[in-house]
Amino acid sequence: MGLGWFGAPEHKRWLAYETHALLHYARAAQVPTGFGWIGRDGEVDPTHPVELWVTGRMTFAFSLGALMGIPGCRRYADHGVRALNGPLRDPVNGGWYSAIGPEPDAEGQGVGGWRRPQGVLPARLRAPGCRHRDGRRPARRP
Repeated sequence: MGLGWFGAPEHKRWLAYETHALLHYARAAQVPTGFGWIGRDGEVDPTHPVELWVTGRMTFAFSLGALMGIPGCRRYADHGVRALNGPLRDPVNGGWYSAIGPEPDAEGQGVGGWRRPQGVLPARLRAPGCRHRDGRRPARRP
């Protein structure tokens, strides 16, 4: 039993073309504080904030592109990691902001009315039975 279309060389060429096209299109989403929302015109939509989930997804996609050897993807993956460790990080509560502005302030954080804190503890620390390296249970936040 063959794989039909899925095993055909044409399908593999089509997948490669679509992957390259998608990653090329996604490059337009880069803004100083992460990755923005791309509008129908292919430009960043300034009415949308820079959202944590969009930046995370774009960082993942560009990381896969870098692993596949697609030129230019590593630079965008690095930008996403810097955004996740910089402007999107909530230094007060130890979590991340779910949304920030597209331009950084003097401290390098995203500004604007979009700044909303996200979960404080990573999901792996909230899992039942999870402990710190030294054996302590993580503190529960209200």
